[in-house]
Amino acid sequence: MVISLATRAKVWVLALTIASFSALMILLTHDPVLVGIGVGAMLITLLWWFGVTAIDLFRAPTLLRAHEIVIDTVLGWSIIDRIMTPKRPDRVTLNNWSKEEATAYRDSAGWAILTYRILFFWAYLIDQFRKGPAVIVLNAIILIGLSAQVVLAFAFATYGLYVIDPRQFAFASSPDALTFLYYSAAGINEIDALKPVGEWAMGMKLAEGAVFFAGIGTIIGSTAMAFRSVRADATAVTAIQRLKSKADDIEALAGAQFEMSLDQLERQLVDASWGLFGVVMWLSAKTPTSWIDSVSEKSK
Repeated sequence: MVISLATRAKVWVLALTIASFSALMILLTHDPVLVGIGVGAMLITLLWWFGVTAIDLFRAPTLLRAHEIVIDTVLGWSIIDRIMTPKRPDRVTLNNWSKEEATAYRDSAGWAILTYRILFFWAYLIDQFRKGPAVIVLNAIILIGLSAQVVLAFAFATYGLYVIDPRQFAFASSPDALTFLYYSAAGINEIDALKPVGEWAMGMKLAEGAVFFAGIGTIIGSTAMAFRSVRADATAVTAIQRLKSKADDIEALAGAQFEMSLDQLERQLVDASWGLFGVVMWLSAKTPTSWIDSVSEKSK
């Protein structure tokens, strides 16, 4: 899951490791005991990961918390400062650059402008997310991902049950891997190539349907809750203010070192034909000036 991956990376790695070993036990061994352990571990891991995802969805909008983690990493490791450091002069006393001077300093000034625009664009995206219906699209993606995980896990589990006791199923010819995937993807519906006839097979089929419908219910419920609360989410406000604060620091630093405003620096970069200025203009166009002004007013 995209959201859970961002906020629960260690848990995801552990769950993936257990699921992988479980799959190997199911596929490579023919001992009923070992296959049964693999099936049990696979289903328990699925339910565990499902619970982790559900908890994340019903908590404060998790994508915003994921943004906060990334912001902490970027600012904590001083990544921006490292990018802007090379070839930046301590002081520029000229108010107008010659072509040679522009060539010497344009990369440093260009990175300052580009970083400034990226930070405000990032903050603007966070603000639009918390105010708009993006959470619905995101949760739809989560539902697709969760469904794929359920189908794959139950396909392995069904194959494991088939290895342990083929009499749990009715089939005309020995089923292959695609048959088990199709059987699992069908949910509570039956397919002609493989039908559950034993108690364990029918129980597993019902369990798959229950997990799938629980997932749908979780997504719908979390979407409704998030759509009501996301506008006032303090996490988003904090993230936006941190990004804006860093952008303001860059603006002040560039002004002190180059003795120019950011608008003047941008005009100099146009004259210097800086290669990434098109990206700067695109970011500027995508971040409304009125929004930047409103954020600046709120922070005063």
